[in-house]
Amino acid sequence: MNSLFSIVLVCLSVELVFAKVLYPPFSFSDRNSTFDVRTYGAVGNGVSDDSAAFQTTIDQCVAVTTGCNIYIPSGLYLLTKTLHIPTKDSAPIQIFGDGWNSQCLWSSDADLFVWSGDTATSVCMRDFKIRSIGQHKSSSNAAVRFTVFGLSSFFY
Repeated sequence: MNSLFSIVLVCLSVELVFAKVLYPPFSFSDRNSTFDVRTYGAVGNGVSDDSAAFQTTIDQCVAVTTGCNIYIPSGLYLLTKTLHIPTKDSAPIQIFGDGWNSQCLWSSDADLFVWSGDTATSVCMRDFKIRSIGQHKSSSNAAVRFTVFGLSSFFY
């Protein structure tokens, strides 16, 4: 499973580099809001379920109509539920962490991050690791899923 996940990440990286060539880069640094998951109750100890804190952070972030950043500091964040990230009005959303030190532990047999809405033109996930733990995942579930205009793309 780990080797398959690594292959998918390499493919995703190649795809993202290709997309970077085709589309002009978007700067998230000029956005006025960065939301830290720990501010909303995430513990990051690998034992406490941080799903509710992550969802609250996401909900607060998407309420900002000009776009926002969600920051995942170093830690092990146990996530047992699907996190829903609605996109709207082409407002950019970025989720980022501190590289390999920021780990989301995906423990359920369900999608983990689900981006949905009518647009998803400026979304970014970078500098954190998603690690599958616990049970085997069914082939219909993904670590990251984009559902826009009824079309779906996903990454394991």
